[in-house]
This record gives sequence, C-alpha cells and structure tokens, in this order.
Amino acid sequence: MIKRYSQEEIKWLKNNSQLYSRKELTELLNAKFNDNRTKSSVATYCKKHGFKACTDGRFKPGNRTWSTGLSSEEHRSHFTKESYSSMKKPLARYREKHKVGDRYMMKVGDVRIPYIIVSTDYRIPFKKRIIPETRYVLKQHGIEVPEGYSVLHLDGNILNNDISNLVVVSDYERLVITSNGWFGNKEITKTGLEYAKLRKLILDNENG
Repeated sequence: MIKRYSQEEIKWLKNNSQLYSRKELTELLNAKFNDNRTKSSVATYCKKHGFKACTDGRFKPGNRTWSTGLSSEEHRSHFTKESYSSMKKPLARYREKHKVGDRYMMKVGDVRIPYIIVSTDYRIPFKKRIIPETRYVLKQHGIEVPEGYSVLHLDGNILNNDISNLVVVSDYERLVITSNGWFGNKEITKTGLEYAKLRKLILDNENG
C-alpha cells in the first residue's frame, strides 16, 4: 500500500527541498514527522511535483572529485578487492571494443564519416587516437596529404575509401569541382581536375 504524504509533509518538502541534499532532506523529514521514507521515494516525489533540489548533480567549474590527486594505490585502497574489480570490468570491456585498425563511424554534421583507430593509449583524448579513413588508406600507400590540400572522392561516395577512388587535391581544385558540380561521376571529376590544374597554371602565368 502506497503511503501518501500529508499536507504538512508536502508543505515542508516544498519549503525545504532546495536547502538540503535528497539524503539530508529524507533524514530530516523522517525525524520531523516520525516517518521511515526512503531517499528514492522522496526524490521521486519532489521531482514529480517540481520541488527543485539544492544541486542538479553536475560538477560546477572548480569542483573536484573526491579522488582528485590520489595515486592509483590510494584510490584503490577505498574499495574492497571485489568492488574494485567489479568497477573496472565495464571499463576493460569497453576498451576491448576498440583495437588499432578498427573502423569507427563519427557523426560530422548530418553525416557519419569513417575513421580508423590508430592508438589505444587511453591517456590520449579519443579524437587524437583516430584519423579519417581516407588519410589512413592513403598513408598505407605512402601518400601524405600536405597542408592546403584535402582528399576528394572521385565517385562522390564518402564511404568508398578504396585507393582507386581517392585523390589528393588543392583547395583551388576542390573549389572548381564543387562550384561546377563536377562530382558523382569519376570521369567527369577527373576531367574537371585536369581543367582546374590547367586553369590554375594559366592564372599563375598571367599574374607573373
């Protein structure tokens, strides 16, 4: 049977919900009204009725976790052998999901771009442990992408990263191709690139 809150309890919760943590609020409520409600039931009731807590549970700038500054041995000493092992297992399983050479689809804007995992050193931010699959494939064939250049898919399919479908182009060449809509067909794109190179050469000669 669900135990309902009295009007006095409701009024007290409303007036005090922002002054204490949910644990403290529950303990004070039980002491004041000689009750035995659980923290979860009090938290659920407050949330349902819009009684805000003293914190949203998020870390604020400058806040530090309890384990900040502890060595791995000091951190481990706060747990039993069983609880520490239980805590580490999910992390270990997650890390095993990604291996060097694995493909990872990252959302960029409205599309997903294939990247390749190049490191499993988890001390390094994730985005620094992956590179676009296009550059990975080119690198496997001894081709680097210099600054001011990018990789173009000849058939317009960003998921087709076969070496035969990739070409390194300058910013000017890409601009010519995209502005004229010369993509989606390999032969048209290749011809457009030759035009762009010739056009650039002519412009450079005209400018001295």
